[in-house]
Amino acid sequence: MFGDKTPHPFTHEVHLTTCQWIKSLILGLFLFPVRIALATLFFLLMWPIARLRLAGLAAAARSEPIQGWRRWLFQQPMILLSRGVFLSLGFLWVRVRGRQAGVREAPVLAVAPHSSFLDMLVLSVSGLPVVVSREENTRLPVIGALLEFNQSVLVSRKDPESRRKCVSQICERVSSEGRWPQMLMFPEGTTTSGRSLIKFKPGAFLAGVPVQPVLLHYPNNPDTVRWTWKGISWLGTLWYTAAQIYSNVTVEFLPVYNPSEEEKQNPEFYAENVQKLMAR
Repeated sequence: MFGDKTPHPFTHEVHLTTCQWIKSLILGLFLFPVRIALATLFFLLMWPIARLRLAGLAAAARSEPIQGWRRWLFQQPMILLSRGVFLSLGFLWVRVRGRQAGVREAPVLAVAPHSSFLDMLVLSVSGLPVVVSREENTRLPVIGALLEFNQSVLVSRKDPESRRKCVSQICERVSSEGRWPQMLMFPEGTTTSGRSLIKFKPGAFLAGVPVQPVLLHYPNNPDTVRWTWKGISWLGTLWYTAAQIYSNVTVEFLPVYNPSEEEKQNPEFYAENVQKLMAR
């Protein structure tokens, strides 16, 4: 399926020279535990803020967008703490290109390529937009509280009706004309090597609203951030990344893509055209 000249999207190996291997080993022995400890500290500090934001709210109120003091008081500290997590892991600078559109201009941020769990860094850069996650993740320590804080759209693998409800909820939110925050989605649906884009799933395009394509670049040597089906483990990705003195990342906001009437009626066609645009 993939020829010699076509990069395999699900394979990524970290190739180190002898010098790079020795440097990663020496620096990793010191930097890895320190950076993981700092990132964990920032992560844990986010938990009480997430709980406080929703404290005292009834279930019905939690299904509505957070407004007023609960939003302005807690949103900025969470953005700073989430940035602190990735700062601790070595992403000392985040280069931003372009301009992020407002929620009324582009209710959806379509981010690609999706290369790693470390792509979550884009959330702190874009103001913590709403994400889609598995419902099972709400039972995880800290993660569950952060998903509630984010008012994430949840989908369950056990409930046959969950996917339909998830699609309905996504369409309702992104069509609310700014009532809900922006939604961030990775239309590839899985992590890849980042050297090519795979077919976009239609989820981010079902509502037929404008989307803003967002490109993620990791111009590093060695390229340690990618986490794919065939390659180093997630722990190896974390080790090699934390063992670098610093890691580069660029978040590029492309112009808003306004769909044609044909694209609004055909989400697969809409997704295909945005994928082609981002792959140029």
